[in-house]
Amino acid sequence: MKKVFFLLTGICLLFVSFSCCHYTSHQSASLLHCADSLMESRPDSSLAILKHISSPKKLPKRDYALWCLLITQACEKNGMKPKSDSPINAAVEYFSKTNDITRKAQAYYLWGKVGSSYNKERLLYEYRQQIQHTKNRLVILSIVLVLLTIVFFFAYFHIKKKSEMYKITLEKIMNQLKSLNKTGMQFKAQIEALSKEYAFYSDEQKKIQQEKDRLSKAKEEALRCMLSVSEENNQQLATYKAWYIAELEENDYLQDIIKREHLSKWNKAEWDEFMINFNKVFHQFAYRMEESYALTERELRICCLIKLGLKTSKIAEVFDLENDTISRIKGEIRDVKFPHEEKKSLDKIIKMKY
Repeated sequence: MKKVFFLLTGICLLFVSFSCCHYTSHQSASLLHCADSLMESRPDSSLAILKHISSPKKLPKRDYALWCLLITQACEKNGMKPKSDSPINAAVEYFSKTNDITRKAQAYYLWGKVGSSYNKERLLYEYRQQIQHTKNRLVILSIVLVLLTIVFFFAYFHIKKKSEMYKITLEKIMNQLKSLNKTGMQFKAQIEALSKEYAFYSDEQKKIQQEKDRLSKAKEEALRCMLSVSEENNQQLATYKAWYIAELEENDYLQDIIKREHLSKWNKAEWDEFMINFNKVFHQFAYRMEESYALTERELRICCLIKLGLKTSKIAEVFDLENDTISRIKGEIRDVKFPHEEKKSLDKIIKMKY
């Protein structure tokens, strides 16, 4: 029962909607007919009726085309200019495709009358734009001509000045050529004199080469002597090394220090006893290091312990310091006192050279 009720309601709504649309279309057609009948006698009333129609674009195509034609005609008869030529263009587009001769003629007539006004304005605007564009081009051309004239004058005076300079330079060159021709003979005489000097110096060069060969032989002889002396020094150094190693092995005090795994912090008496025994084995080492490099007491003691062969850990135990601290001090001694030996450690420098 409910389904039947909803179906009847829908049919009624569709009927009412169709009736309203038919009425609106019929009413618009009546208004257009009324406006057309009043166009000649009361054009102002005709214009008012046409403006009264809301949303003319929603009308059927023929009614919309007729409205466009009548609104343009009403504006023309009331001495008003249409806002645009779009309505008359739409009317011409529609009626040109129909067989309604009267409406087609009206549409073309109004299109020519209204369109000519818009075309005139458009042509006038384009003409004014063209004139303005021509003026701008003339102004630019005038500026370019002025600039070219200025550049031409600058170039002219610059070339004139350059030509005068070139003329003066050419005169100087000619004068120099004349002076060169005069001094040519002098150069020839000088060349002959230089040739004689060259021959003399060639003889001197031969003598110098002979002297150089003699000195080279003397140098080779001196080098052989130095090598023999160096070998003797190396032998003496090896003898000295074997000697102090033997003395070190006989010194029980120093041997005890070397062999002990751990050491404790030394007081002044222990340091004095160590230095006495150290100087018995390594004669003049401490004195030479102190005199040559101006070492402090702590730096000298560290160098003596290095010479004895103690590692960084044992040296740190004697001074009651950290291993890193002793390593830093050794690095400072190497950098300050032995800067030319920066690629070697302090231990290698002392053991190999001192």
